[in-house]
Amino acid sequence: MTKLFFGAVFFLSFYRISVFYYFAYISIFINFSYLLFLFSSISKASKFIYCAKWENVLILFLFFYSLVVDILYGADFDSMSLSIRIFFMVFVSIFSAFFIVEEYIKNDVKKLIWILKFSFFVQLFFWIATYISVDFKVAVYNIIGASDSVNLWPQNIESRGFGLSNEINFTSPSVSVFISLILIGLNSPIVLLNAVTQLVNSNLVAVAAILGFVGAKIKVINKIILAIASLGLVFYFGVKYIPRFSDEIESGGIRTVQILIENHLNFHNNGFWEWLFGAGTKVYGEESGSDIGWVILINYYGVISIFLVLFLLIALSMRAFKNRIHQFLWLTFGLILNTKGLVIGANAYIFMTFVFIFIRYNHEMKGDSHEIR
Repeated sequence: MTKLFFGAVFFLSFYRISVFYYFAYISIFINFSYLLFLFSSISKASKFIYCAKWENVLILFLFFYSLVVDILYGADFDSMSLSIRIFFMVFVSIFSAFFIVEEYIKNDVKKLIWILKFSFFVQLFFWIATYISVDFKVAVYNIIGASDSVNLWPQNIESRGFGLSNEINFTSPSVSVFISLILIGLNSPIVLLNAVTQLVNSNLVAVAAILGFVGAKIKVINKIILAIASLGLVFYFGVKYIPRFSDEIESGGIRTVQILIENHLNFHNNGFWEWLFGAGTKVYGEESGSDIGWVILINYYGVISIFLVLFLLIALSMRAFKNRIHQFLWLTFGLILNTKGLVIGANAYIFMTFVFIFIRYNHEMKGDSHEIR
């Protein structure tokens, strides 16, 4: 029962599941309960702080900076408000990671791998069910408070957004593929099944697979053979069954980049101070808007926020992994994700970053230099 309980908590946190209302994340209720226990234990509370003390300082600094800017510009404090995103990042992703690692995984990577397989199998079930039945898909989206999702639009309802997740259009598909290659390798069929199904949800899965292959514990010659075979399968089935991927291939692989350059590089900053501290301009979801994380940050919070986010991603990547290649790959992945949206927030990337950080800390406390892979 313990194994299943923590598997469920992991699933709820990784895929950021809510109930009936978008921000009513189930994991946050579990985490607040654990938080009361955490503060009653000085040793656990100090461990939570000390595990990533400098990274926590950066998070606090970014939070207070964004909060001041939000207040000065009269922010709506919605899902795109950086201070609100950091709040949910801490209470949905970071506390969940600490709870799962501290109370179950400890420093046992085998337990993490079991939890990953369990979560991917559950997600595969929901992927198949929502792919087969449009009615079931609509019901699932209603239950998780996402009835207004773009995945239910007529042009998308039968082509994308399959599964159970409020993160299905952003980090969870690609992060699941990346970490499955790094940690599990190709020894389990769930890795391939997860990659194929999640490619339907996000083109970034292809990028994640490439990065995952580079960091996976597979012989170089096998990596080359697998890469060629995978690309062949992806191109054949992608063009045939995934419309968005087909459009990408037909454009020579520049469709997404072209759209980003032509439609999303919009800046409304006037003068030195607005570029430095931001203009308080919300561009996400607006007519002349952008969903590029870096553009959103510059317009509202200025260049200072870019450096703060960049420093934080670098620090987190270095703290999560000992292996330099893994550090570089994880950082690169984070930078790419922040180009698709705002990676600072409650999502699979941040959640897994802190899972790795807490596991590595436990290894170091035991004098074990074992690399997480």
